[in-house]
Amino acid sequence: MIAVALGLAVMDGFDVQIIGYVAPILSGLWHIDPKSFGLIFGAGLLGLALGPIAFSPLADKVGCRPVLIGCTILYALGTMATTTVHSWSTLLGLRFLTGLGLGGVLPCTIAVVSDYAPTRARNLLLAISSSGFAIGGSLGGFVAAATIERFGWQTVFWIGGIVPLLILPVLLIWFPESLSRLLSDPSQHSRLEKVVARLAPGWSVPEAQPSHDERSDRFPVAVLFSKSLAVPTLLIWSIFLCSLLLLYFFVNWIPTVVHALGQPLQASNNAAAVFQLAGLLGGFFFNNLADRTGRPEWALVSSFAGATICCFFFGSAAATSLPIIVASVAVTGFFVVGALGVCISFAGTYYPSSIRATGIGWGIGIGRLGSIAGPILGGVLLTLNLSSEALFAVFAIPAMVAVICSACLRRSAEQGGPKDNYPHGPRIGARAINDARA
Repeated sequence: MIAVALGLAVMDGFDVQIIGYVAPILSGLWHIDPKSFGLIFGAGLLGLALGPIAFSPLADKVGCRPVLIGCTILYALGTMATTTVHSWSTLLGLRFLTGLGLGGVLPCTIAVVSDYAPTRARNLLLAISSSGFAIGGSLGGFVAAATIERFGWQTVFWIGGIVPLLILPVLLIWFPESLSRLLSDPSQHSRLEKVVARLAPGWSVPEAQPSHDERSDRFPVAVLFSKSLAVPTLLIWSIFLCSLLLLYFFVNWIPTVVHALGQPLQASNNAAAVFQLAGLLGGFFFNNLADRTGRPEWALVSSFAGATICCFFFGSAAATSLPIIVASVAVTGFFVVGALGVCISFAGTYYPSSIRATGIGWGIGIGRLGSIAGPILGGVLLTLNLSSEALFAVFAIPAMVAVICSACLRRSAEQGGPKDNYPHGPRIGARAINDARA
């Protein structure tokens, strides 16, 4: 299950990045201004923002597995269809549709993995499942460099579409439905018994029956704003927004800023790769910290506190020698990218199982607004001719906001915190199986 989730995340990251590698080629073939591809990039990001918002409530209503299968087929076919485009407008539409499918995948995989992961390593396994996005983004560059010149620009889109379809049979046969769905559907009792026998031998399987909790009949997004969840939901959305604003600013502008400070272009691009790699390690570290301490909110606070400090010092470090630049990029990536990994895992464990996909999906979807705003804000600030110290210090503000919001969060019942505000029943009973195997 973890391998399937990781594989889908890798292909998600790969597909998001490949349009950037072929844009220069297509602008030459179609004789259009390269700047016009900004709208195509934006269409993909808009799809990535709207995908989780649209599909995650559906996943909580009809099941994560069918929605995940549908989203995988949608983005695979959209990616392969891109090989046939001959116009800017067609490419624009396909990138939006592909983004919708891509956006719906991560909330479903995180919700299911969160249900099945043992409590003692839940956050770390969620971090591993979602880390494929960064891996796929890095892999895209190597694949593009090895294939485009030799086989044509269409090759990367064929790869990006065919591989998910090869994963699809594995998804159909072995990827399970969420435990909350199995626990609430009497017709799935035999499947539930098989799952429990494999995960927690000897544990007594409860009689599967529909939940009578009134929340289960409401639209999942409305439940996010119920009395006990409204404030935490707004805090989680704010954290996602700040995290993705910060991340996409660094990802988009590190090569440009470092190159402008006198470093060669290759070193600038390598710095961006180091940023992502160190971030993967940061995500694993902070999520392991959350598992070891049992206090995921502490991991959130510490990761964003580190990101804040890095913003203040990165600008001055970037103006020194190359080894110091690389070291500062690595440390900054460790905290900035690592903080996003903790955000995803925190949302993936915070909400009751019956609305977990919605909680994750809407957090990511709202956060995507930050991914659009970060690069734009960075570009505006660069036109003001700010010093590198001042430029990066400005982005300490969203990092500090994230620290404050993280400090205001408390563990939920699903995370082992106070249970008074949460209903109990079959749709939230997945945690019992996790506790039985802890």
